[in-house]
Amino acid sequence: MAKLELAAEEDAELNREGEPAIYKLKSLPLLTEALSKKRLQQKFLDHGILNLLRTWLEPLPDGSLLNRAIREAILKILIDFPIDLRQEERREQMKKSGLGKVWFILQANNCILVSRSLMIEATNSG
Repeated sequence: MAKLELAAEEDAELNREGEPAIYKLKSLPLLTEALSKKRLQQKFLDHGILNLLRTWLEPLPDGSLLNRAIREAILKILIDFPIDLRQEERREQMKKSGLGKVWFILQANNCILVSRSLMIEATNSG
């Protein structure tokens, strides 16, 4: 997961330098492959994966919005994850992660069209 955190940090740095942010997009196959492993999803949740996903979803330092492929992949991951919001611990994790705030930023910027149904499904799953 450190590699995925580094990709987000490197993209932010490239963006500050006026360069294209390419590391998250290059690392997207690693993210989707790792997080699609059902047997590890609970452990990922227990170790703060929601924070990483927020970092991947949030706009870059200059306010640029993320690539649509990244957004769609993360929303599909969230749908697949065993996030049971009836559990107090999971609700707290979701709140602390800040995913909801990032979602509203994306929505306010009309960045979410097809993804809207995916997010509804993600918040209703579990």
